[in-house]
Amino acid sequence: ADILDDKNAVIAREKANLIMDMYCCMRENRRKDLEEKNVWTFKLELQSTLDKIDGSVPDGEVANKRATKGDIADLSANLKSEITKETANKLKALTKEMKGKIEEMRAETKEMRAEMTLMLQLLQQQQQI
Repeated sequence: ADILDDKNAVIAREKANLIMDMYCCMRENRRKDLEEKNVWTFKLELQSTLDKIDGSVPDGEVANKRATKGDIADLSANLKSEITKETANKLKALTKEMKGKIEEMRAETKEMRAEMTLMLQLLQQQQQI
């Protein structure tokens, strides 16, 4: 039982970490919408109903009460792909912003070189006089 409890604790912690990563990468308005929608998302079930879930009961209402490892893996994959897409989009935006700033710096450097060249020419002319 201790091994199963430890395993469940690790799974719960990983799931919580994935959810936190997803929320941290989301746009603020999207995150707030999800938080408002899921504030009180739960359903109480009798333990006797949950105990019936052993595969022998074909009752559709009972059969979908607990998540399987496959469900958790699918959810994990979906969360990871959404996080990856969000991160890629943010990275593209930051790259575009940095390229713009680099171009601005190059233009400023060109202007400074032109000004310095002009000043150097003026100094050389004054020294010749």
